[in-house]
This record gives sequence, C-alpha cells and structure tokens, in this order.
Amino acid sequence: IEHELFVGAEEQMESFCKEHEEYINKAGVEVEKKVMVGDVSEKIVEYAADCDSDLIVMGTHGYKGLERIMFGSVADKVVKSAPCPVMTINPYTCCE
Repeated sequence: IEHELFVGAEEQMESFCKEHEEYINKAGVEVEKKVMVGDVSEKIVEYAADCDSDLIVMGTHGYKGLERIMFGSVADKVVKSAPCPVMTINPYTCCE
C-alpha cells in the first residue's frame, strides 16, 4: 500500500507542476520535485540542508489558536529549524 501511495503522490505532483508549468517558466524559477516518506517537517528541513537550498517556499493553512495547538504546524516547525529562509504562503488568502 505504501508503494501505491508513493506513486499516487508522484502523479499528483507531476500533474500540479504540469498545470502550473507556464507560470513556473514565466517566473524563471527552478523547481525541485521529490516525494519522500517520513515526518513532513523533518524531511523538508533535511532535504533543504542536503541540497544547500537558498529558499523554502511552502503553503500553510494559517491555523491560529486552538486549531494550531491541536493540529500543530509543519510550516512553523520548518521555519524554526530550516537551514535557509522560509517563505510561507496561505493559498486560501493570497491567490485566486
């Protein structure tokens, strides 16, 4: 089952990147795509360090108060331990 989830995640990622390919190219950024298994925040920080990343850009739900305490925040954990700057974006409020 884990293999099926991994393949499904890769397919979703490819689809997302293809859907936004024009925007990515227009922005002139290089996109690294990788699917990993494990604790999300730890894997993001680990990968950024291994690749000597200049910047991590990630979405956030913008939880506050009790929701944040109950659900935690991957973005918060990454911001606190990343080896480079982190830009967080709430996709529900920033973009159309």
